[in-house]
Amino acid sequence: YIFVFRGLIEFSDSPEELAAVLAHEIGHVEKRHLVSKMVKEFGITVMISVLSGGDNVMLSELGRAVMSSAFDRKQERDADRYGLDLLVKSKVSPKSMAVFFRKLNRKSESVEKFSENLEFLMSHPHNNSRIKASIEYPLPDQFKHEPFLSNWNRAKKSVEKE
Repeated sequence: YIFVFRGLIEFSDSPEELAAVLAHEIGHVEKRHLVSKMVKEFGITVMISVLSGGDNVMLSELGRAVMSSAFDRKQERDADRYGLDLLVKSKVSPKSMAVFFRKLNRKSESVEKFSENLEFLMSHPHNNSRIKASIEYPLPDQFKHEPFLSNWNRAKKSVEKE
């Protein structure tokens, strides 16, 4: 299941931005990331526990956190790629994803200031990497973005807080 909260709709300026986020989340579901992440984390915990003799809790937690972050970044990139593929198949410009991440950067100063060189410490790829991938995504010949036929303002009003 993918749940869409009111805040996501409020944050999105167009149905294409919302579609980009949903395409990314569909990528996680289709790639079964939650199941594989749980299996990997369990395996890492067992391996570190055996290697550390079960005595060094700090080493275990640190190792698990570092390894888990690496898996998260790979899964996020996979979900981004899947989402970009899905957007193009749906005739939505992949640049919609870049627009969304740019807005996230503006909203969160800490992400903007966080060095891309320290990305290996992050659970997700740096937003700037994701923006670049969205902008540089190769489009098939004759690709033409087809805007959604929807009343976006009406949809946004329906979720406004009263």
